[in-house]
Amino acid sequence: MKRFHVHLHVDDLNRSIGFYSQLFAAQPARTESDYAKWMLEDPPVNFAISTRGGKPGIDHLGIQTDDAEELAGLKARAQAADMALLDEGTTTCCYARSEKHWITDPQGVAWEHFHTLGNIPVFNEASQPASGAAAACCAPSDGRAAKPAASCCWSGGTMTTEVTYNALFICTGNSARSILAEGILNELGKGRFHAWSAGSHPKGEVHPLALATLERLHLPTTGYRSKSWDEFVAPDAPVFDFIFTVCNGAGEACPLWPGKPVSAHWGVPDPAAVEGTEEQQRKAFTDAAITLRRRIELFLSLPLKLVDAMSLQRELSDIGRQ
Repeated sequence: MKRFHVHLHVDDLNRSIGFYSQLFAAQPARTESDYAKWMLEDPPVNFAISTRGGKPGIDHLGIQTDDAEELAGLKARAQAADMALLDEGTTTCCYARSEKHWITDPQGVAWEHFHTLGNIPVFNEASQPASGAAAACCAPSDGRAAKPAASCCWSGGTMTTEVTYNALFICTGNSARSILAEGILNELGKGRFHAWSAGSHPKGEVHPLALATLERLHLPTTGYRSKSWDEFVAPDAPVFDFIFTVCNGAGEACPLWPGKPVSAHWGVPDPAAVEGTEEQQRKAFTDAAITLRRRIELFLSLPLKLVDAMSLQRELSDIGRQ
């Protein structure tokens, strides 16, 4: 049997225990100083609350299985659907030892699939002593400790995190591919990402078909410039979390970027180099945009807060080969 799982962050544990005990007509199956859990049977729900996390509200959702076979089935289903997945294996969290993996839905909400192996006397064997509500729980660190508000089982913030990642797309001329990628990520990643683009040898103007392609995709067509990557190595430039090169030449040498961003090469044939009819040229730009959009969608599906930098580098490189 599978059991739906909900984990909420609450400000007042005792008051919340009283409320949910009345709502469910049942007392918690487990109560600790920072945590409480109900194992409801009708409907079957593992409902947990804790004082660890950022803003009050949903921390994460999930599905609990009764055995390893059911968990393997959920994992296979996620992989078959091409979902980005982080397999934590055997780990500890919420006063339990579990076999667990994570996925994220299109809204960025974390889902854990897990099979509980047994109880433990502490919230998380791997965690440091808690320091107020911002102490993290069980998810592996993503190296962004300077960013605000770690949540309970999802490291680095609640699912509606206010962290914004900065990304830079680089190609040679900064007139076509990198412009398309900038526009697509700014739209699809709105609220989570801020994208820029630059060129190693900028042409100084954006290709008209790049703007026409963005318009056909119902994306903004203003605010783009063909500019040098030199603009982004100045002391007051944005600190980038991700850098993507989208043409072969740009992958050969880049300036030393501050902040040690994760980088990947997402080579795309240059649509501006296509000769032929206007229809053939327009198709080349559309094909480039479709390729970049698909890669960006895969990128946005990754559980960034749960993946270490080295694993993330591999994931992004794999996306660039698709």
